[in-house]
Amino acid sequence: MHTPGHSPGSVVLVVRAGGSDRLLLTADTLFPGSCGRLDLPGSSVDDMFDSMRKLADLDDALPVFPGHAYSGEETTIGREKRSGLLRPMTRASWERMMRR
Repeated sequence: MHTPGHSPGSVVLVVRAGGSDRLLLTADTLFPGSCGRLDLPGSSVDDMFDSMRKLADLDDALPVFPGHAYSGEETTIGREKRSGLLRPMTRASWERMMRR
């Protein structure tokens, strides 16, 4: 799944087995409670917002394994919807938070 933001070519991998999603490998797109840096050449606050909304459409029970364990080795889509960057927010509030 293409998830630009941290970099223009960022992707996450949805691992499927038996016809259903089993886990999500998010690399630098999504960490528990945070996301990849948005101050690098080619990164985009706006693109990352769109990518977070795309990930928020996934099943709450889906385990998430990020590329780094900065704030934990794993999380779930549901946990990130409740208290992380997948929680409901407007683009304006996202931009205020990310453009500090």
